[in-house]
Amino acid sequence: MKKQLRDHIVQGLGHTPERLDEVLDAFMPRELQRHQPLLALGEVCQHVHFVANGCLQVYLWNAEGQEATRDFALPNQWCTSLASFRDQLPAAEGIRAVEASLVLSIDRAAFMGLVQRLPVFASRYQLILEEAYRRSSERLAALLSLSAGERIVWLQRHQPELAQRLSSRLLASYLGMAPETFIRLRTKRDDPSPPALAQS
Repeated sequence: MKKQLRDHIVQGLGHTPERLDEVLDAFMPRELQRHQPLLALGEVCQHVHFVANGCLQVYLWNAEGQEATRDFALPNQWCTSLASFRDQLPAAEGIRAVEASLVLSIDRAAFMGLVQRLPVFASRYQLILEEAYRRSSERLAALLSLSAGERIVWLQRHQPELAQRLSSRLLASYLGMAPETFIRLRTKRDDPSPPALAQS
């Protein structure tokens, strides 16, 4: 798993940084079962996770008391509750595995120590923040500007791996619609049969 993280860092930076082994040594592997939590709602976040395999869900409860998905993290992506991790306040969102997953986790003390000691790690942290902001902004724009059917098309075009591997319930939660609506619209879109001719 640490080779995967090493390759991810080198690819992101475009070169092999000095003291990379010191960075890798700070990450601890964790094996997660399906539905196993990494962060409970209201808990203070103490870790950043690199997904080696599987999928993590970042979720919260909306005003209607229904579970809503803020984000998913797939292999070679990072996951944390950023505001809680940064400010050490109770998290407004939870994190759990939606598949059997393998992650590499680093605790806050080790993480902040690396940011302070190693400029290259601080640079990588900045890239992680920028990528998280980009993904969040793109999804928010889709939720605010597109119809329900258009959101499904957006997901299939921009995040095809999510569309292929996750359940309709999870995808509907991510796209801000009821599961029944998601299934109806996706079935209608995927149905190759021609429209029925009107009877004379």
